[in-house]
Amino acid sequence: MGTRIDALLAQAASPHIHAEFDEAFRMLLAKRLDYLVEYPAISSYAAKRLGQADAFVALPFAEAPEPVFARVMCPKTEWGRSLVARIDAILRVERPTSAYRQIVEAWADPSDLPTIRQVYDHAFLESR
Repeated sequence: MGTRIDALLAQAASPHIHAEFDEAFRMLLAKRLDYLVEYPAISSYAAKRLGQADAFVALPFAEAPEPVFARVMCPKTEWGRSLVARIDAILRVERPTSAYRQIVEAWADPSDLPTIRQVYDHAFLESR
């Protein structure tokens, strides 16, 4: 969740962390959990998958880092370098398109869209 939020979670009275994606959200809907600490985009996606698009409320953390877009990590081998070069070439073409932007925004919680768009328009589109 980022170093600042991870530190807060480590200080919590009950540091039990559960990371099973759908199961945790089903338990929350069934009132078997009181809350989840999760990224709003993941919560929004889970709610849609479970047919409960408006079921969850996202409360922001002041300590939350700026959003990051997905990344690819490959071994430092010829195959890995070749794959990263291929992905970079595809991203140079696809990143500025409205279709790619729609894919990114489809994961976002509506309350996160202004921040996602700000990062997308600047840091993401300007990165190489």
